[in-house]
Amino acid sequence: MEFSQSFRDVVHKRYSCRIYSEELMSETTRVELETFIVNLPQGPFKSPCRYQLTAMDGKTENPLHGLGTYGVIKQPSGFIIGATVDGEKNLEDFGYQMELLILKAADLGLGTCWLGGSFTRSTFSKRMAVRKDEILPAVVSIGRPDLEKTREQIDMSRKRFDPEKLFFSGNFTHPLTYSEVGDFAFPLEMVRLAPSAKNYQPWRVVKAGNNWHFYLQRTRSYREMVVPAITGIADLQRLDMGIAMSHFELAAREAGLTGRWQVEDPGIEKTGKLMEYSVSWVQ
Repeated sequence: MEFSQSFRDVVHKRYSCRIYSEELMSETTRVELETFIVNLPQGPFKSPCRYQLTAMDGKTENPLHGLGTYGVIKQPSGFIIGATVDGEKNLEDFGYQMELLILKAADLGLGTCWLGGSFTRSTFSKRMAVRKDEILPAVVSIGRPDLEKTREQIDMSRKRFDPEKLFFSGNFTHPLTYSEVGDFAFPLEMVRLAPSAKNYQPWRVVKAGNNWHFYLQRTRSYREMVVPAITGIADLQRLDMGIAMSHFELAAREAGLTGRWQVEDPGIEKTGKLMEYSVSWVQ
């Protein structure tokens, strides 16, 4: 995965941008992003996902007509729309890949915002030509930010858990500190800074030997509120896990740390019924 700057810098540039400038993205930027979509790496679980950029170019009729966000987003230049088919880890792959697109957009100087529920699903699905065997889990608004923010402003606006609430050694009773893990402190910090629905940060990571085991700590009220069969909203906390995975892997690769994703439950005792094993990074 190639960026024009370090992965750390890209992560620190990204924030949830909801108000955009009237300035459209340049044709060069649009083409570069579309090329990135075409060459997007598969997700770790190889689920079939597809994405498209729908953006204004100032020349043709407004392609965003009818694509609503209930007033949450103001003046976007476009949207990245994605679809996937049903599968055991399809949402993790979707979150992983869409976050790669968001990070590339940040690298190009664009603002973005994840939208998992606050958009008119039917019109976006029609624009994407979603098939009967597909679902549309989320979309992303994109454009030039209305107000440019410094790295310091972005970092100060972030609200994230402290590392000891997210990362553990051996089991969930022993919080892990960055000083214990050497170069892996970088991937863990990039996971900590990753975006998530409602900023719930539902990932928990346990280091056991040379492996890193990722668990989904579900939020009770959020899970009860979001019932896909009724609302049509996807299981966004599984998307969040895919986002965390993308941050961990990209940081590890940049740091020269080896490993791969593997699903093999290590049998570590969970903290309760709302926790479930997801995936492991094994060396």
